[in-house]
Amino acid sequence: MMTKKEESPRVLVVDDDAEMLYLAQYFLEQCGYQSDTAMDIPGFRKAYGESPAVVMLDLTMPNNGSELICKIMVEQNAKHPIIFVTGRPPEEIERRRKDAEAQGLKIAAVLHKPFWIEDIASAMTVAMTLVTAES
Repeated sequence: MMTKKEESPRVLVVDDDAEMLYLAQYFLEQCGYQSDTAMDIPGFRKAYGESPAVVMLDLTMPNNGSELICKIMVEQNAKHPIIFVTGRPPEEIERRRKDAEAQGLKIAAVLHKPFWIEDIASAMTVAMTLVTAES
């Protein structure tokens, strides 16, 4: 028999800030989700192979990391929802969202740093609605 933790959807959290990774992972666990984390592109590639239900991606990774990760997801024909995490201005967020969606990525929500457990719960509700609709 599977435990609740084994049945819960897996979220891949990608951020170059270890504290943000820890916080997101903790909040996700409190909301009943499993999570994997990555701090860079090699870590993303490894964890992405586990087919996450949702990807939570920091938009301000060094060396254009978030853009390259979006490119990888486009190349992999990603069907899962993505939650952008950022502290950037609204105009830049909207531009990045439109760019990602134009490439076929599904942006479920945008979390603004700092975020709280209620923000994660709300974003995940939207993302999981998209996961269920895809199934």
